[in-house]
Amino acid sequence: MTITYHINDSTLDANILDGLQALHKTIFDESDDLSSKMTGKPPLVIVTAMDGERVIGYEIGYALDNRTFYSWLGGVDPRYRNQGIAYSLRFNEKAASLFKRNRI
Repeated sequence: MTITYHINDSTLDANILDGLQALHKTIFDESDDLSSKMTGKPPLVIVTAMDGERVIGYEIGYALDNRTFYSWLGGVDPRYRNQGIAYSLRFNEKAASLFKRNRI
């Protein structure tokens, strides 16, 4: 198993969005559509953890102002927990530098 991390904006590939929605439903057992929750939010930054083509974790956030980034929503597939994935999603150095550089 090789886990890779990807930084995305709100315009996600359809397969990634489908994977995010399926994982969100698994984690939170909600019938709410994740896409509808994302609508109306400020520009989003979405960090995904992938095992091949499968979305196994995500962290979604947005800037509250030029100095504050709000980590809004995230989770990890129960089968992949206790491997440091949530930590890596939340404290992804590339994402942090993107936030600082672009004031996202």
